[in-house]
Amino acid sequence: MDFLNLIESQRGNLSNIIGENLRISSEQCAKKIIKSEKTEEILKQIIDKYDYAKLAYITDHLGVQISANVSKDEFREDVTGQDLSNRPYFDAVDSTKLCYLSKTYISRATLEPCISAAHKIFHENKLIGLLFVDLNIDNLPIVRLQKPEKTWQQIKGDPSIRSNLFNQNRHPSLLDRSIDDVHKIATKLFEKYGVFHLQIHYASSRLFIRTYNNPHYDNIHTVDEVLNPELFLIYSREPYPIDAVVTLEQIGLIFDQFKYLRFIDDNLYLRTASINIIDGTVSLNFSCDGSHFLTAEEFLLNLDKFS
Repeated sequence: MDFLNLIESQRGNLSNIIGENLRISSEQCAKKIIKSEKTEEILKQIIDKYDYAKLAYITDHLGVQISANVSKDEFREDVTGQDLSNRPYFDAVDSTKLCYLSKTYISRATLEPCISAAHKIFHENKLIGLLFVDLNIDNLPIVRLQKPEKTWQQIKGDPSIRSNLFNQNRHPSLLDRSIDDVHKIATKLFEKYGVFHLQIHYASSRLFIRTYNNPHYDNIHTVDEVLNPELFLIYSREPYPIDAVVTLEQIGLIFDQFKYLRFIDDNLYLRTASINIIDGTVSLNFSCDGSHFLTAEEFLLNLDKFS
């Protein structure tokens, strides 16, 4: 599931949570509006029902506010009559849905990210208004979604770097001279020393390492430190994680391909690469500043596309 689909899933979940109650409230408001009675009591009930509801108000079908602003602490009647039709959330008027969630926007009142829920108000099948509830995005009941599927992403980099590609050449780095030994040590770190994510900067001869025991920090090592046998005194012995989706055999094949891509061409060559054995991600960054993000399985199945 990609970024936009994840967002739409969350919108759908939130609509399901509040939609029915807003429908009931909008029907109650319709009865008040046609009798020219105040609706603030209904709006206060909505605010009190949801911890994440910041503000409730009603406009007519053209976007002119016909109620006070009702929040948890106050009623503001001085805003009645203001035209809200140009606000970023008023596109609900053109929606085919009864209940609509706006896109996230910056609130003029709080200068914080906000979402507005809107429900159409009908009387005798005629649109007479809209019920709006501004929602505090920090407190929304976000549903834990399933682990998203990873897809191959290719991102083009800085055009100025790409245009100058053939005016540059790969300069052998310290790591290049010991690349086989570095790859063997990196494999052992994965296998026995609790490393789950490793990024190799071939040009600058640096390794960035994350471990199970300290996943929020990168351990940065020069190539000299990596080649020093005492490196293994720094990391505790840990069994290969049972939840790893990349096998040790695949790690060896991936490093072989990293080496191939590093030396494939003097102009177009691998600059940085990483492996995450838990989520199965391989990332590649080339001298043209282009990047690839894909699963280890996809990478090994499509080696010809990188040659």
